[in-house]
Amino acid sequence: SPRVMMTNQHVLPTADRAERARAEFDLRIDGAMQMHSGVPFAFRPDLFYASDKALDVAFVAVAAESIRGGRRLTEFGHHRLFAAPRKIEPGDAITIIQHPRGEPRKIALRENRLLAFRDDDRLLYGSDTASGASGAPAFSDDFQVVALHRAAYLLYSERRRFESGGILVVGPSAAYTAYIERVLPSLGEES
Repeated sequence: SPRVMMTNQHVLPTADRAERARAEFDLRIDGAMQMHSGVPFAFRPDLFYASDKALDVAFVAVAAESIRGGRRLTEFGHHRLFAAPRKIEPGDAITIIQHPRGEPRKIALRENRLLAFRDDDRLLYGSDTASGASGAPAFSDDFQVVALHRAAYLLYSERRRFESGGILVVGPSAAYTAYIERVLPSLGEES
């Protein structure tokens, strides 16, 4: 629906939480390195809110007009969800459009690949996403939504599933992996 936003259930776990939150559209830095302030829209869980904790997904209605500036939600477009299975195959490119920690839009593209299907509900992919990117859509090469990003959340919400097998962290640089080594202890990790 053009008026419904999809995100993670752990981001908007209840209609009450959604009512107090907002969505910002078009928060970005352009090619000339100029910051474009986002356009804030209120959520309308009184019109529609649904969530599934097991799938970590929530759907919430968005107001038709922005909180300030009189912008229409329809100006920003939307991605229609298609129920067709296997819209992407292992080895295919995957693109993540994210606003980590509420920062301006960042796009992870081209070097990201679907690695495997974990089951009917989960994909395993390699991507350079930033911390706080939960709820970001993952797209196939033809920009069909194929997943909802939630990896870091899974590592901590389902900790027991990963304790015995461990997690391999592969980073883009030595500085990145050194940072991860310093941060993990503060999150209760030993190695």
